[in-house]
Amino acid sequence: MSNSSSSSGTAASSAPSATSETLCTISGNITNLQGISQRAYSFYVRHVHHPIVSEYDVVLGEKNKITTDSSGDFSFTLFRKSKFKIEFPNRIFDLAKICEVPDAATAKLSDLVFPRVTAVDFTNAVTTVAIGDTQGYSFTATYSDASTTGASAGITLSSSDTGIATISGTSIVGVSGGSVTITISAFDSTTYQVKDSGGDRIVRINETTPTLGSITVTVS
Repeated sequence: MSNSSSSSGTAASSAPSATSETLCTISGNITNLQGISQRAYSFYVRHVHHPIVSEYDVVLGEKNKITTDSSGDFSFTLFRKSKFKIEFPNRIFDLAKICEVPDAATAKLSDLVFPRVTAVDFTNAVTTVAIGDTQGYSFTATYSDASTTGASAGITLSSSDTGIATISGTSIVGVSGGSVTITISAFDSTTYQVKDSGGDRIVRINETTPTLGSITVTVS
């Protein structure tokens, strides 16, 4: 018994093609340990099966082969907010990981496969503190793939005026009346580094510093 089938019909003339507002261009470069660009290197992108709705579009093509150019560069497009599985062959253990496409026009593949912390901000931005009171704060770290996690360790706060508010760990103490800026002055991302499928930490070269948040607090 054959499992094949066929269908026919008339295409809807008004059906639009996928637009830039629905697609994300994902790019990057492949090099070896010596820093030499890997030309004609191929890896695979598989669609993770969950519904994708985009006007008239029907998402097909479960597996796509991506091949680098002569400079080791590559670029491909996927529907925003969709999930895909990336497969890098020819490692000691082939790397396979499920990622989510961000709701953005562009993205770096390295930021999706090996997310890094790009921003840390206050979660409970309490902006009024009484003199003599202690106010604790919690924080949220945002990764390059748009995922988030609660952050507590590795955070250092600073006060723009210790005569108005002082710092005690991740809390502030109201000292006298006035306004003061409380800033996340330093962040140690070691605790929040994503590991690869083998459990090893990712070695990052020239990693950019995350954006660190601040709030203005009135002490009265």
